[in-house]
Amino acid sequence: MADRTVPVPDTDTLPITGLPHLLTHLDALDSDPSTPIQPKLFDDVELQLTDANSPRILPTLLPRLTSLLFTLTTQDPSPLLSLLTKLLSPIPFQSILPHATPSALLVALRSPLPGANILALSIIHKAAASTEDVSILVEEMADLVGETVTLWVGSRDTGVAEKAAKVLGELLEMDCPTVVPRTSTETNGTSHFLTTSSTRRHLYRLETAGQGLLWRLIFQNPDNLTRIIANCSLRLPSAVTSAFPPGAEARPERDITISQGRLLRLLPRLVALDIKPLFADHSPLFQSFNATNNNLLSWAALEMVDPSDVLMQLTLIDFFETLVSITRVSSHQPPIKDEFVKGLVRLAMGKDESGELRRAMLSLPDRTIESEVEDLRRYLSDVVG
Repeated sequence: MADRTVPVPDTDTLPITGLPHLLTHLDALDSDPSTPIQPKLFDDVELQLTDANSPRILPTLLPRLTSLLFTLTTQDPSPLLSLLTKLLSPIPFQSILPHATPSALLVALRSPLPGANILALSIIHKAAASTEDVSILVEEMADLVGETVTLWVGSRDTGVAEKAAKVLGELLEMDCPTVVPRTSTETNGTSHFLTTSSTRRHLYRLETAGQGLLWRLIFQNPDNLTRIIANCSLRLPSAVTSAFPPGAEARPERDITISQGRLLRLLPRLVALDIKPLFADHSPLFQSFNATNNNLLSWAALEMVDPSDVLMQLTLIDFFETLVSITRVSSHQPPIKDEFVKGLVRLAMGKDESGELRRAMLSLPDRTIESEVEDLRRYLSDVVG
């Protein structure tokens, strides 16, 4: 009897329905940016994209979509960004570079358009897939790292800043020079911050150590450290202008405190990975900002925040709660981390005349899960003294 099985077509080689119509629409938008965007045309193509067929149409769509992000300044670019995200998702970092060159990415990072920033950050994020990719990023595209740092602490767009923080966090995690053990709570090899009743617990994904190249580029490079400090300092010396575009050195105090919050939110995660680069001595740089502490972690924890700013003081307390909680569970690090964090907390409590920080520390066990209460209480008694 003849085989009557109906053959299953290879959908990855089939033409993408609606692609010609979308290309015509993109040409119209290019000719006249005031042409209304038709989201359905983008959605129809996006729904058909797979890991196999995306590389086939990447050279056709990527240049047009990225170009339009810079011209459609009066329309919502969400349909373009959504399609671009799906299109780029299966493409590895090194494979995408011929289509998204470092010079083009630099232009996108410096663009005033949040959509262009997020697209460039999404591409840079791909380097977090391997230590080799991080090395290429650091050794061949250091300018991109500097601009990512600037967007993290300095962007006025919350979505851009959050994306930059996520990108930097995962790149630094992949490049971490300390081997970090896996835990049973990971999901598909991805690390997470989890929230219990009151405090975050950091969980790790690394099995092998990185080279630490990105850590050195960000935390030992004076230019990149200046980007961070200058954006977060309320006492900006007039000589420091290299971290800002022309005319941007006089930032409103509200913008500075937002930058401070961003730094305080990321630092505990970095402490969990490798604390040493964060308390490395950079005396000349910090002295230029009239700081008495000469390392990033101490300066941020003890000097950066205005003690009269009630909201920032609450943010600082949250920082110390997170820092202590993460330090307690990240036992892979040498004892120097516990000693440094203990000293930092005690110095901060000594500066806090209100006693709010001490009360918050001692109340942490009352705001955590039952199975951790006793261990946390013992650890805090040693930290707080």
